Amino acid sequence: MWAPSNDNRAVSTAKLELSLLDTMVIWNGTSAAQVFKESLDMAIYAEQLGFKRYWLSENHNSAYHAGSAPELLIAQLAAYTSRISVGTSNLLLPHQSPLKVVENFRTMAGIFPQRIDLGFALSLGNDLMVAQALHRTHELMNKEEFPEHLADLLAYLSDSYATSRGKIIASPQISTKLDVWIEGSNHESAQYATDYGLGLVMEHHTSRAISTEVLRAYRKFFKPSVLREKAHSIWIVPVFCAETDEEAERLAKPLDLWEVRKKQGSDLPPPSSREANEHSFTSYEEEIKISIRSGSFVGSAARVGSELRQLAEEAAVDELMILTIHPDIKARKRSIELLSKEFQTQTNPFEGVNYDV
Repeated sequence: MWAPSNDNRAVSTAKLELSLLDTMVIWNGTSAAQVFKESLDMAIYAEQLGFKRYWLSENHNSAYHAGSAPELLIAQLAAYTSRISVGTSNLLLPHQSPLKVVENFRTMAGIFPQRIDLGFALSLGNDLMVAQALHRTHELMNKEEFPEHLADLLAYLSDSYATSRGKIIASPQISTKLDVWIEGSNHESAQYATDYGLGLVMEHHTSRAISTEVLRAYRKFFKPSVLREKAHSIWIVPVFCAETDEEAERLAKPLDLWEVRKKQGSDLPPPSSREANEHSFTSYEEEIKISIRSGSFVGSAARVGSELRQLAEEAAVDELMILTIHPDIKARKRSIELLSKEFQTQTNPFEGVNYDV
C-alpha cells in the first residue's frame, strides 16, 4: 500500500541536477512579445550553464502571464537550443484530447529527439469560468473521470489504445520515448505517478507541508513501467540568489510586493523594479510577506545552496527545478549563474537509492 515513508537510507555519488521553470510573467511596462524573447534568451543561457531542463507553465485568463499555449512555445525553445530538454510543467490534461496531446508532443520529439518533456496536471485549474470556456460546454469532466483520461493518454503513449471498433495509433510513430511527468500538490498525484510509473513533479511553495513525505513515499513504492524504469522526482522551488543576502533581499522586492498585493485582493500588474524599490511595506504587509516567503529561498548562493541541499536530502529528491521571478532578465541570469556555480561540484546522494519495502 502507498503510504508516507520515513526511510532515510541513501547511497550515491551522482550530481543533484538543476532545471529551470518559467512562468512567463508580464511585468508592468513590458509585453508578451518581450516575455517570449526573454524566455528564449533564458533557455539558451540555462543550457550554457548546464541546466538539465527548461519548462514552461500553463496559465489562462491572466493579463500578467504569457503562457496560455506552452506546447507551442517549447518548439521554439528547442529550435534555438541543442542539448537542454524543454517541455511543460502542468499541461491541463482534462481540457485536452489525450490523442492530440500525444500527437503534438511526438511531433516535437521527432524533430528534437530525447529533448521533449510532457509534464501535465490532472486538474481543471483554479478558474471554473475558464474551464468551461476551454471546453465550450458547461459539462466539465468530474474528478472521477480523471483516471480514465490518464489511462487513455498512457495507452496512446504506449501504442496500446484500442476500442471495440479497432485500434488507434498516435502518429507520427517515432523511435524515442517521451519523458512523461505528472505535476501535483497532493497524495493523489503522487499515487498516480507511483502506480503508473511516471515522473513526479511537486511544488514546494504550494505543498511544503506534505511534500517531503510524499516524495519519499513515491521513491519507495514506485512501480516501473514502459515509460520509466526508475523513479525520478522533481521539486519546484522558488529561488533568488545574488552576491550577498542583502542584495538578494533587495532584488526580491518586486515579487514580494506583487505577492503581497495579490494576497490583499489587488489586481495591479506585477510591479517594475522601480515601483518596488519606491514602496515601503507596512507592518501588516511585512507579516504577509514573511508568511509567503516561508516557501521560498532568497540569499547568497552559499546560503541558498546549503538550504536547498538540506531540502533535497530530506525529500530524497532527484532534481530541483528553480523558479526565479524578477522583472530584470539580467538579475535572473545572475541568480541562476550563481546557483549553478554553487552546485556544479555537488552530488546527489539519492540517485539509485535501494529501499526495502
